[in-house]
This record gives sequence, structure tokens and C-alpha cells, in this order.
Amino acid sequence: MALDYNSNCYIFDFDGTVIDSNLLKRNALVDYGFSLGLTEIEVLEVLSHNKDRYETISLYHEKKGTSLDKTTYQKFDNELFSILKNASYIDGAREFIRRLSYQGKSLYLVSLTPNEQLQRIVGELDLHKYFCQVRGTSNKCQTVKDILNIEGDALMIGDQLSDYKIAESLSLSFLGVCSPGSSLTLGGNIVRSFKFLNF
Repeated sequence: MALDYNSNCYIFDFDGTVIDSNLLKRNALVDYGFSLGLTEIEVLEVLSHNKDRYETISLYHEKKGTSLDKTTYQKFDNELFSILKNASYIDGAREFIRRLSYQGKSLYLVSLTPNEQLQRIVGELDLHKYFCQVRGTSNKCQTVKDILNIEGDALMIGDQLSDYKIAESLSLSFLGVCSPGSSLTLGGNIVRSFKFLNF
């Protein structure tokens, strides 16, 4: 892939790319599994499926022979929201997003976080104003394709190997973020901070 940081369109992942939340989410899910009386092996086996939070908690309950009701899930979701709204930004991320927005760039936020939850936390962080769209999706690749139908080309920014593979499959330039919980290794076009990037 040709590496072109000077794009007119930027597609950001959210967790681990904009806010330092990967480990916060994982720890909350681990604690929930333990609260049901699951063993460490059972919890890790469920987490290895890399499902969204609702599916993960549902799998925990299946292992215990119980069902997940709406009230229980909402309680967990509210507790997680309270944690995430106080999460730190990835170094320089908010300033970087603001700078690109002021330059007239088209910015999109695409995450595997369920849309309702994503909209809630992005609203709490007052980030909506910088993005053309904020989209929680179960199919990130298709959502990126939809954006390309509007924009034509983009630079994709994410913290997971799956993000890189989407960019590669669509011939997009990619900037990786090596943050806690990331599956990327520092080096080349993979950074820990947005502070010293010149776009």
C-alpha cells in the first residue's frame, strides 16, 4: 500500500485509537465473568471469541446455564459507561482530530462497539462535532466501503491487525496506533502518539 498521510478523508477506529479503553473494557468483562463464578479458563475461553460486550456476557450466562436479561445487561453497560467516560485519550488524539477538522478534512469514526453505546460515549466526550459520521457496526469493512462510496479514498487509523487487514483489502493507506491492548507492534507506520505527526 502506498503510504499517504495527506488525505482529505480519515477513518478512525475508537477504542485504543482515540481513547485508551481496550484494557478497561477487557477488565470489566473479566470481572463480570468472575462475578458469575466462572473460572479463569472459562472466562478466557469466552473472551477468545472476540465478540462484542453483549455477546460476551451472553456466552458467560450460557456457561452458567442462565439467561441474560435486559436489566442485568443495562446495569453492566451503565457501569462500563461510567468507566469509559473518564478514560484517557491516546496521547495527542483529541488535538489531532481537532486539527484535521479545522483543516476541513472529512473525518469518520467507525467502531465495532454497538452503535447506541458508541453514540453515548462519543457524545459524553463532545467529539461528534468533529466527525461527518460516527458509526458503531458489526461489519467494519462494509461500513468503510460505504464511506469510500462517498469519499473515494481515505487514510484508515486503527490499533488492531484487523483494522490493517481492512485497509489492505481496500488498498487504503494505514496508520497504526500501538496502545495498551493493541495487536500491533511499534515501528514503521505504527505510532504511540499523535503529537508529532505532520499531516
